[in-house]
Amino acid sequence: MDDSWTVDEIDVELAVSKAKSWIVKGKKSEDLRKHEQGHYNITALGTRDMYNKVKALTGKSRKTIMTEAKKIMGEVQSTIDEKDDLYDDQTDHGNIVASQLKWDKNIEGEMGNEKGSLDNLS
Repeated sequence: MDDSWTVDEIDVELAVSKAKSWIVKGKKSEDLRKHEQGHYNITALGTRDMYNKVKALTGKSRKTIMTEAKKIMGEVQSTIDEKDDLYDDQTDHGNIVASQLKWDKNIEGEMGNEKGSLDNLS
């Protein structure tokens, strides 16, 4: 008898909270939109990482898997937060053009690679 549990199916939803999203009047621009898209894409990469890690879980019980899944979700969210802060620091919120272009290319490369990961962003 096999006493190992696996994750057969997982649904992950990524949503933007309009209540937590804002912009200063008169500051809206295409460059700012692209910068903010970078934050969304960083979160999307983290979501993909989380999905892959949870999907690979095995355990002796549903409770074990759920405990590990929650741990993974917390770890990935911490990494997303760290990468978002690094992104803003290195680009000065999109104001340093050369750095913004470097991040855009890096994020795009990771998103386009099925094995791309949040961990590869710097």
